[in-house]
Amino acid sequence: AQLFGHDLRNKPDGVGGFSAVRPPINWHFTVDAPTHRVIALDNRTRRSYASALGPPGNVSVDAMIDQLPEPPLPAGQQVLVLIAPLQLIGPPVIDDVVAPLTYRIFDLVSAIKDDFETSARSLSGLRQMLGTNPDAIETWAFDAPTFEQFLQRLEPYKRVVVLSGDVHNSSGSAMSYWRGAATQPARFVQFTSSGFKNVMPNMIIAVDRVAAFAQQLIRANLGTERLGWERPLDDMILLPEGGNEADLIPSMRSRLVATPVLLPTWGWPDDNEVPPGEPGFDPDKATRLNSATPPDWRWRVKPLLDLRADIDRPEPIRPLDIDLDKVDVDIADPAKVVNAYQAVAARHQHALGHLRNARQILFRSNYGLCRFQTNAITGNLEAVHEVYTAFTDPNQPVAVEPKAEPYLFQVASLDPEADDLPPERLRRTAIEIPRAAVPNG
Repeated sequence: AQLFGHDLRNKPDGVGGFSAVRPPINWHFTVDAPTHRVIALDNRTRRSYASALGPPGNVSVDAMIDQLPEPPLPAGQQVLVLIAPLQLIGPPVIDDVVAPLTYRIFDLVSAIKDDFETSARSLSGLRQMLGTNPDAIETWAFDAPTFEQFLQRLEPYKRVVVLSGDVHNSSGSAMSYWRGAATQPARFVQFTSSGFKNVMPNMIIAVDRVAAFAQQLIRANLGTERLGWERPLDDMILLPEGGNEADLIPSMRSRLVATPVLLPTWGWPDDNEVPPGEPGFDPDKATRLNSATPPDWRWRVKPLLDLRADIDRPEPIRPLDIDLDKVDVDIADPAKVVNAYQAVAARHQHALGHLRNARQILFRSNYGLCRFQTNAITGNLEAVHEVYTAFTDPNQPVAVEPKAEPYLFQVASLDPEADDLPPERLRRTAIEIPRAAVPNG
């Protein structure tokens, strides 16, 4: 225990939290290669605490100084590869939507059970420590100040690949990060592979199979954007003409006075009846940034998808092939419309027995491979995430020994792309559905 610093007491940090201890042995390390530097983080013995009774954070702000050397990288090195046991940038839909709801559910369950580990009567070390279930609370996104400090320290490196693990799934995400008035972002790419033995609770299996809303969220390509200020300022945000802060939901009002100020780009009042760019749109009726007090930093996270054609993916994961043109023709013919529905239903039925939703998140035991390549068209340096697993096709007439193949294949640019612009517009909803075109006449 002494080697991990477990015998040391965390000291108050002066703002209600507790600083990390310094164990006698450093468990982080750095390996230099000709073209990249690898840094393995220690986010277990150098953790901070936001409060006396709350769960631990990850790498504390003071520990970052020890674990992340000052940039730039040595001559010839192009990429910083960061090994983070706990993924730094999770899938946006999980970090922004699912996880905040999940840990509140765990807290609710804890509160109504007298024999739960976190109840006041418990003899466990978790007594009265709500929100400590590791599946629910252990994510960088919930310790926002530390998370933002870490991103700020990574920004000068410009090209960063983060390699992490997760007991449930594999995924990939890419963040573009702008500091100050920068127009070219730093690029942080997160690759997460699961374990050789994947942990799949029945709840997750049930959601994957039957919860249509959860599947729609995963497929919505829902990204996350954040605007940050070091401290609250007057009129950072200009509300619609005649509006005031009372028009905002309570959580948004509290964000405006927090330090640092971290604001989403959606969830803001907009009195316009038409979207931006259409006749009749009035900027004064929409919430907008104040150009006199621009954000100190901005970032955007997007999920990475497997964009391979079906024919290029392992055969057991391919969807049932159907003639889409014939389906369209049959739907238009009342005498054959049933044939069209049967073809579509057969495709869905086929998917039930095969791997599903695996272009973004793979729920299966696997191992990941990271490599780099240069895009032949743009010249950008790219990071490639190949996730290998084995799967037996249930449609095989004879049992075949499955072989490991790349069931998830994701590519992310480590250089800025032409259409990657800083988040600027504040909007009402997270997902904006385009208005249907109205035919003339």
